[in-house]
Amino acid sequence: AKWHQDVRHDATVELVDAACLMREAGCSLVADPGVTAWKVPSGKKFGPIFSHWGEVPEDLRIIENGKKAETRWPLRPDMFPDEASLQLSRCARFYPQRSNTGGFFVAVFKKGVPEVMRDPSLAAQQAKQQPSRLGRSHPLARATWRPVKADEAAWIALRDFYGLTPCWYEDKLRDQLLFWQCLHGDEPSRLALLSPGASRLALAQPGDRRPLPW
Repeated sequence: AKWHQDVRHDATVELVDAACLMREAGCSLVADPGVTAWKVPSGKKFGPIFSHWGEVPEDLRIIENGKKAETRWPLRPDMFPDEASLQLSRCARFYPQRSNTGGFFVAVFKKGVPEVMRDPSLAAQQAKQQPSRLGRSHPLARATWRPVKADEAAWIALRDFYGLTPCWYEDKLRDQLLFWQCLHGDEPSRLALLSPGASRLALAQPGDRRPLPW
């Protein structure tokens, strides 16, 4: 069952059975399923407790259209379990006394494949129609990144100016950890040293062929 639709990215999001994943992985921790029903207090000291929205009196309900509620802590319908709450049983709760661990809660989400990843032409069209959330008017938002090449004139000039030794830069050039930040076309503006993980991310090609922020 699909939990909800991610409209912005055209992809469904599914709540996966965490306990099942643990069993498949051979994990020995004892997990209890997530709760699917609960009670909501009224917010008043020694006040009533409600099991579903229908039990809440009008004076304790939140009022829409900008009007103020009659109580300081009004209740909302989304505070109560509904049909979608049944899927919360796929979550996993861990109690300290069960496996000599800390107490924690696990929810595993699986995102489906967006339509744009199945149709590259649609991805290119959508990228043109939707403006970037980064705001492309800012120079840093328009910046591009590319790995440094050992024979580049800009790199040789910088290397010689600061007296960088081969024992420092050779392995970094080989592993593509040195990057240029280009603010004006392909002309280098800044030199950056990236971690191996950040380098892989910068060199990665997205499956949907959409332009990356960097």
